[in-house]
Amino acid sequence: MSSRLSPFLRALMSNKKELTPKGVSQPMHYTHPHLLKPGELTPGIPSTEYAKRRKNFMESIPDHSIVLIPAAKHSYFSRKINYKFRQDASFLYLTGLQEPEGLCVLTKPKLSFSSFSPKLPKKSQNSDDFGYYLFVKARDANKELWDGPVVGEKNAKILFDAEEAWPLSKIRDIVKDLLHSNPNIYTSTLSNNWTHISSELNMENHKVKNDFDYLIQKLMVVKSRNELNLMRKSAEISSNAFAEVMRAVGSRELHSEKDIETRFEYEVKKNGAQFLSYPPVVAYGSNATTLHYGMNCAPIDFNGGLILMDAGAEVDGYTSDITRTFPASGKFTSAERDMYNFVLELNTRSIELCRPENDVTLKSIVEKTRKMVVKYLEGFGIPESDWRKYYPHDIGHYLGMDLHDCPNLHNGVTLRPGMTFTIEPGIYFPVDCEYVPPSLRGVGIRIEDDIAMTNGDPEIFSKNAPKTVEEIENVMRGQNI
Repeated sequence: MSSRLSPFLRALMSNKKELTPKGVSQPMHYTHPHLLKPGELTPGIPSTEYAKRRKNFMESIPDHSIVLIPAAKHSYFSRKINYKFRQDASFLYLTGLQEPEGLCVLTKPKLSFSSFSPKLPKKSQNSDDFGYYLFVKARDANKELWDGPVVGEKNAKILFDAEEAWPLSKIRDIVKDLLHSNPNIYTSTLSNNWTHISSELNMENHKVKNDFDYLIQKLMVVKSRNELNLMRKSAEISSNAFAEVMRAVGSRELHSEKDIETRFEYEVKKNGAQFLSYPPVVAYGSNATTLHYGMNCAPIDFNGGLILMDAGAEVDGYTSDITRTFPASGKFTSAERDMYNFVLELNTRSIELCRPENDVTLKSIVEKTRKMVVKYLEGFGIPESDWRKYYPHDIGHYLGMDLHDCPNLHNGVTLRPGMTFTIEPGIYFPVDCEYVPPSLRGVGIRIEDDIAMTNGDPEIFSKNAPKTVEEIENVMRGQNI
């Protein structure tokens, strides 16, 4: 029976006495069985998947290489008061470790420990011949009294499968020595901790490959079944929160943009989110024509006007990003309805294009739907050359562990099964737009969904967020969709 256990579970069982009784710096199955299943390193993702990710990445680089991936460091609200910690996506993707300031080192081939200090051989023996090492915070009883337990070197090997682990204080001595052999050096410069690590290792004296982020994001952009489940969960929590917000506005419970933002955050966190994916946009009236409006402090007039809400939750490391536009009064005017239905048609058509046989990219979806936008705007007398003034953003972006996931991949990459992204068309008429009637001046409408590419029809993760005029008005009247 034990021979069928994963390496993670075998290590866990054999080292149970050595594990920190109070746990480590993040939930683990042995401390939080209500959050993680046996074998999971983070909720929904088993340790075997993290090992597979490391193997897949290392197969993409040559022999005699060293990869340095810094963890994020704490950001501070004021002096010693830090913001809630959020890990760097690349570091988390490869390690599962939710602790700040660490360093993941991958080597190809594995390090040789035959001498006093580890050495990097020139050539690997096979595809499994790569090393995985961690530098982590050292155990310190006084610091742990204030901040809670850390992983420490021993648990980094037991729980996180590192072949060897050292305290952060050893980074300079060990890694600097490895760099003397002039290996291929790959590193993530996106981490907010890279500047510190770079200075610590005098990286200006070494030639660093600049394609780590591109190589890792080529893997990250296609989601595993476990990742898709987490993104589905994130979008479902967010979608249900949108419905609750609409109900609350319809019953006149929420009187300002800030009230709406607060209710959304309450709903998603009550149902399992650890973070908001980003500061929500809650834009009433003409505020919606500012694409990244963020003040969220205007009062709501229930007699009229639209509310554009762009918000999402992060659940167990995976984000959602949804936008809906709905009437403060609970009912669209005729002009608002017509404009809304056009944006909805644009949203629907764009999603329909997301099938493998269409070979679409996020960029080509805009081109394929451009004529629809131009024709609609020409109905108001707006010349074709000005269409981008009223539809100024892209159709969407990749979505995953980060809100704008995989930023080093351009929007001309062909969408294929397993890729997740947003579809978010919008039309915005400034308050001084003389082309449109007064009833549409200062009106902005965006409809955004979270999409997974499949082998057939696209999956709409955000399908539970009311979207048609009828669904929105019914929910705002207190009815079910």
